[in-house]
Amino acid sequence: MVRVTISKRKIKRSKTKGKFKKKSKKVDKKIWLEMMIVITILVIVTIAYLMWTATEVKYHFQENCEVVQVPYIEKTCDSTGCSNHTVDVEEVVCQRSVGNQTLYRYH
Repeated sequence: MVRVTISKRKIKRSKTKGKFKKKSKKVDKKIWLEMMIVITILVIVTIAYLMWTATEVKYHFQENCEVVQVPYIEKTCDSTGCSNHTVDVEEVVCQRSVGNQTLYRYH
């Protein structure tokens, strides 16, 4: 004896072609779930990569800063004439090593 089972899925008849279409919501939910898992994994990997490169760049480009007395020539003028005198000014100098080069930056 052969048993015949009829599926309980909705069968929708297309008006344009006269063919039957099976409407399946389970497949759509499964595809949506897989896409969300893939997107979540990509976001986690991207954030981890950005954090890793940020720490590597921070470690590679370390600066050594110190306060230095820099002589500055100041010109003053009065009724008798003008004169130059030297004044020491404090400046912050940062030294950064990039590869085999040393860069200086003044604040």
